[in-house]
Amino acid sequence: MKNTRTFSIAARKYILVPAILAIPLLVGAQVGFLTWQEYNETADSIAGTWISSQQNSPEDNALIWTEVITPLDNTGTRYAYQASSPNPQANWSFLGLTGVQMHGQALGELVQTGENEYTFTVMCHAAKAIPEEDAHAEVQWLWYWVGTAWLDEDGTLMKDGTWQVYNSVDVFDGAYADKDADDDGFPDEGVKPLLAGAWPMASKRIQLQPRMTVAYDANGVCQSDADFCY
Repeated sequence: MKNTRTFSIAARKYILVPAILAIPLLVGAQVGFLTWQEYNETADSIAGTWISSQQNSPEDNALIWTEVITPLDNTGTRYAYQASSPNPQANWSFLGLTGVQMHGQALGELVQTGENEYTFTVMCHAAKAIPEEDAHAEVQWLWYWVGTAWLDEDGTLMKDGTWQVYNSVDVFDGAYADKDADDDGFPDEGVKPLLAGAWPMASKRIQLQPRMTVAYDANGVCQSDADFCY
């Protein structure tokens, strides 16, 4: 009886489990996997990686905003949001804040509230440049971005939101007190934003791209469409 039980356990471990794990591969082999071009053409979810480029004025550089949206469950109704910018605005003196501002990562969630309609809330913090001494930089402001999102006909992720900024230090010589007095990273209950306004955004999906071939001729000269290669 003991040998039979041992064989049964081994059979489940080394035969049954690998067979179950192989089922998706067998199904994929029978149906056929999509090419990378077909994946690009059939992408119809807000999940994925996105880039938005916005320019406030001809004199200003374009703001690049990169986003990652990840499903939080298997229902396709709840998503995590992460975003950042390689070139955020660093001067916030117009809000009474001094010093170069360092932006943190924007984090939030989207939930599906209708057919191709999602409600989102995103939050971000910014601090003064890190001081010379070994200490944490002072958080100077935080913001919420709240609105709705949807995919348009060409697959662009559209967002219509309101930007709500809260100072987390006193500004304008104390005329506007710290709105996160307990320093928990959230606006205190009952306070109103220091600044609010519309922030619409259109984002393009980062699609799969063809791989460039880099080769060399008999003389060691690079044969490639790139301006330079190595």
